[in-house]
Amino acid sequence: MLKLGTIAALVCLASAGLNPFGLMGGLVHNTLTGANQAVHQGLDFAGKHADIQTDLADGIAGKMLGKDNIIQKVLGSANQAVHRGLDFAGRVEDTKTRLADNLFNGFSNQLPQHLPIELPSHTTDNDAEYYQVKNSRDFTGKVVLITVSNSGLAEGTIKLFSILGANLVITGTNATHLAEIAQLAQQQSPTRSNQPLRVVADLTKTADIGRLVGEIVYKFGRLDAMITFANSYPLLNITDPNLMDVWDQTLRADLRATAELFHLTYPLLEKARGSATVVATIAGVAPVAVELAYSTAKAGVQHMVKNLALELGAKGVRVNTINIGAITPDGTNLGNPVLALMEKKAPLGHLGVPLDVAKGAVFLSSSDAKYITGANLVIDGGIIYTRHISNNLTM
Repeated sequence: MLKLGTIAALVCLASAGLNPFGLMGGLVHNTLTGANQAVHQGLDFAGKHADIQTDLADGIAGKMLGKDNIIQKVLGSANQAVHRGLDFAGRVEDTKTRLADNLFNGFSNQLPQHLPIELPSHTTDNDAEYYQVKNSRDFTGKVVLITVSNSGLAEGTIKLFSILGANLVITGTNATHLAEIAQLAQQQSPTRSNQPLRVVADLTKTADIGRLVGEIVYKFGRLDAMITFANSYPLLNITDPNLMDVWDQTLRADLRATAELFHLTYPLLEKARGSATVVATIAGVAPVAVELAYSTAKAGVQHMVKNLALELGAKGVRVNTINIGAITPDGTNLGNPVLALMEKKAPLGHLGVPLDVAKGAVFLSSSDAKYITGANLVIDGGIIYTRHISNNLTM
């Protein structure tokens, strides 16, 4: 039960100009209403208890009257005392009831009748957006840049975006390879005529990145999404005699090149309120002993993406990473003992394929992920949790 002293203290605060309930508003009103009802119920019970006491006193006195005049007088006086006591108690209860009523009515009248934070009776989102989800993978008219690596993993992403109608820009160092990929992508496009823009470029060179961006601007004038794949996968440990040369090459290809690519493309992404997805690896969060430079570079890339998410979010640009692991071009271990070990230990019991990565890239580039930035989507079949694998890898 809410004590009268507590209510009085709250009233004093309110009368002094201090609102002790802030945003509570209508919630306090409902609480005090319940408290007032509880007080009345309690007083009603006390009144019934007093009536029982009165009846008991009257009954005892009535039974004893015939015994003796002295007893009659004594009990008569006692009965009068009981009645006077109960009458006094009744007046006290009446006073407490009136006090509670006055305090409650005076205080509750000053409270707002509705909570300022009252939840709406229905959702405020746009129902049309729910129906748009079925078309959220339609990239018709969208310009998507995909950097091609030497691993063969980017091809699946290029193929899927082409099927979904995107205007593709693909870049890499091998002109012949780019031409082959572009031809396949064109055949997969909805019209069979949407040929990707091919730009032969070395992303470790500032001039090549500048030329790439210039060609995108010249042909499309916009960039809606960018997906980058790793450019270097060297095996390296601290005892390697070529440590620093490989170290510099790896960090330049994976970390510096990614930073410079963002530096030159972000105005286009900002204009389109687009997104960027960096395809990295679980080695960035679960280091592998023989990938010293590569693991370090990927850890740096992932932290850079988080920084970019903070910086570019206000400009409407989303930036995320995909951490891949145990992915091969055809889903087989290719006779590689490391991949065979991963295949054996993977919680899902098999290796992944490029389409698994492509689906993640499409999702993060779509409107379905419009409230996702700075995130890391792990696509590895759960292999990241089998940390003991890294201890079985040797040069």
